[in-house]
Amino acid sequence: MNEIVFLDRRVFSDLKNVRILRLYKNKIIDIEYDDVFNGLFNLQHLELNYNQIEILKNKIFFNLKNLKFLNLSFNKISTIEINAFDGLVNLECLGLNFNDVSILNENIFYDLKNLIKLELDSNKIINIEKYAFNGLNSIENLQLGSNQLDMLKEKIFMDLKNLKEIYLNNNRISCLEDGLFNGLTSLQHINLGSNKIKILKKNMFKGLNNLKNINLFDNKLLVLEDEAFIKLICLENSAYKFFLRHLVFLSLQQISDLHNFNMENLVFLQIDQADKLSKFGQNLKLLKALKLKNVSNLDTDCFENLEKLEYLYIEGKKSFILDQITSDTFKGLNNLKYLKLSIPKDDDGIFSCNLEPKMKILRNIFSTAENINEKIEHQNANFIEIYIQPNFELFNELLERTNIDCFSIKDYIRKSFMLDT
Repeated sequence: MNEIVFLDRRVFSDLKNVRILRLYKNKIIDIEYDDVFNGLFNLQHLELNYNQIEILKNKIFFNLKNLKFLNLSFNKISTIEINAFDGLVNLECLGLNFNDVSILNENIFYDLKNLIKLELDSNKIINIEKYAFNGLNSIENLQLGSNQLDMLKEKIFMDLKNLKEIYLNNNRISCLEDGLFNGLTSLQHINLGSNKIKILKKNMFKGLNNLKNINLFDNKLLVLEDEAFIKLICLENSAYKFFLRHLVFLSLQQISDLHNFNMENLVFLQIDQADKLSKFGQNLKLLKALKLKNVSNLDTDCFENLEKLEYLYIEGKKSFILDQITSDTFKGLNNLKYLKLSIPKDDDGIFSCNLEPKMKILRNIFSTAENINEKIEHQNANFIEIYIQPNFELFNELLERTNIDCFSIKDYIRKSFMLDT
């Protein structure tokens, strides 16, 4: 350990053949001049870690055309001027971890065309501007863990075509914007552990065909949609069984084998292409609201395990769905308060037969209730509606009972589930 505080102009100008320069564990506060490193034509490895540098000024490394490794970690860097890294066209690894950087400005890394690894973990980053990573065409490993990020803007990673690993763990991220990972076709590992992520929308991991691992450990995921769900359960190392247990809302495009998943807190389940419906398992016994669209077949006793269900919406593909309803179809639904059976508008079969036997079965679901409301519609739509408590009133009550402390999450669930009902 030395105690160098100041680097004079052209101090290394006679060291033309030096390839490695170690200046770590000194007391350097500032690199004041842009010609400090002049003459180091063959330098490939520069260590400035464990100093007290606060500002990286414009073009201070400009003449280090052959530099491949630059370590600036464990300093006090809070400001990086826009052209600080100009000239480092062959740099492959840049260490900026354990500093005080709070903002990454646009085009700050623009000259680093050959950079493979960028370490920005353990700073104080709260904001990454949209084009901050512009120019990083070769980057494969990006480390942004242990910062103070609470959101990530759409498409901030869009130019990182060769990115294989991204670390965003130990931040404060609560929401991931649509399109965040768009175009990252080489991505293999995503670490989002120890954040505050509550919602994963359906297209979040779309197109990431090389993805091998997603770490979502130590989040509290409440809302999960179709493609994100499929991607997670297909990855062996995603530990999905752990984080699915917090789910409140799950939306699927097609029905999946849900029997193997621990979803003990799931309240709302939506399946858009239900088709042939088989019996729901015991793992969904606390489900309160179920929305099923495009149903073609109802198994006997398919709802028997859903004893806590209060809200049921079924959209049949055709009116023959009525023919499948028997006295056992809704067996076990002892707490149901709202039921709607909908048929496509262009199918008038629902009204071409005697509905009374089917209505009797439906009324029997609510046999313990004092007052039952029912409606049969065939003007603007085709549906049968029978309930103790009205549609929106009941749904909002169920939302309140979930104790979700985020209004935007509640609103998202409401809009997603209640659409077209």
